[in-house]
Amino acid sequence: MPMIKKVVDYNGKIMNASVYEGDYTLARKFGKVMVGKRALYYQDGLKIVCVPFDKMDRVFTRVVGGTTTMCCGGVGYEYYRLVVVYQGEEIASIIVGEDGEPLEQAEAYLKEVNPNVEIGYVEPEEK
Repeated sequence: MPMIKKVVDYNGKIMNASVYEGDYTLARKFGKVMVGKRALYYQDGLKIVCVPFDKMDRVFTRVVGGTTTMCCGGVGYEYYRLVVVYQGEEIASIIVGEDGEPLEQAEAYLKEVNPNVEIGYVEPEEK
C-alpha cells in the first residue's frame, strides 16, 4: 500500500493522514472499498476518503438499475453502491461496480471489526 498523501472526510474536509495511515496500510480491500480496524476508506479521484467508525451508524448495499440503447436494441444493467448512513443522513454512496459479492464480504467484515454498525437497509420514517 502506498503512503497516504491526502485524506479527507466525507464532507471533503482535510484530515490528519498520519492518524489513519497505519490503519489504511493494513485495511482489507473489498473491490473499491477498504475496511480497517478504525475506518472505511475509498478512493475519490486523487483523494482517499476516510469514514471513521464513529461517523457510521448503518451500512447497506444499494442496487441501481438502468437501461441503455445499443445498435442491437436496449440493454439492462445493474451496478452496486455501498451506502454509509450517519445520524439519518446518507454521507457516502460509493460506486463499487457490477459485482455485489465484495460488498457482502465488506459488510460482514465491517460488522466483525465494528459491532456497533447496523447492516442493511431500513425504510426512512414518513414525515
